[in-house]
Amino acid sequence: MSKLKRLEVVKFGPFRFIGKSVYASNARGKDELCDYMLKQNWVFEELDKLHEYTTDETHNIGLLHWEAYGYHEDNPKVDNLFYGPTELFGYTVGRFFKPDTPVPEDMNYIDISEMYVAKAWLKANPGDTHGDIDFGLVKDTVNKTTEYNHNFSLFTAEIYCVHDEDGELVNGYYIACQPK
Repeated sequence: MSKLKRLEVVKFGPFRFIGKSVYASNARGKDELCDYMLKQNWVFEELDKLHEYTTDETHNIGLLHWEAYGYHEDNPKVDNLFYGPTELFGYTVGRFFKPDTPVPEDMNYIDISEMYVAKAWLKANPGDTHGDIDFGLVKDTVNKTTEYNHNFSLFTAEIYCVHDEDGELVNGYYIACQPK
């Protein structure tokens, strides 16, 4: 079970998220695909060349998004990240850059407007590359303790395991929010 260490809602963006994208069924096997994408060091090596466009958001990130697939009138994107095994989600490994950053050849980008984001940090385990997001824990915490509601349908950013200011191994998650 995940243990929430810290959560804050902050103004976020605008950014251009640049990286390499894949789209997959939201079913068994997608976690292995995400693990594979994380190991594509060439993506981060290419992004290192954009040093003049960096922001304070310097982590390597897996961005889950739904902008291209998964919406239809019988199943609108409202409050449910897990639509079912036939719905596709996007997963882009990369980083946040300044708006209008030039996109390297063979890379993808997603422009992210200014919004509020919940930044959640959960205790990780040694050997984790990324963790399972306890969506219920983060969602409930955002909805109960702030003047915001989560909005998973915009995006969720998964920050691969890092050490926090206390030296503890944590998984970070950024979850788009909207005022109540």
